[in-house]
Amino acid sequence: MSTKKEITIVFKVSEAEYARAVPYIGEEKHRHYWARNAFFEKVSRMEANDKKARDQKMLTDAGYINELIKKGLINIKNS
Repeated sequence: MSTKKEITIVFKVSEAEYARAVPYIGEEKHRHYWARNAFFEKVSRMEANDKKARDQKMLTDAGYINELIKKGLINIKNS
């Protein structure tokens, strides 16, 4: 049995800040899911503006695409 290590992130917002978000969050029970998605959206935007992260993603994607080509799942025909 392997245990996946997780990090808990807790933050507080004012009532006014939360009131701004309520129309987008919906029911209170969804706020954890919404906050998690907002966190990953922000990280994705920061990575998109980071040249080194973009280059690393392209290398990772290229390796994955090359594997698909080798397996015959992607065919590239010359024009």
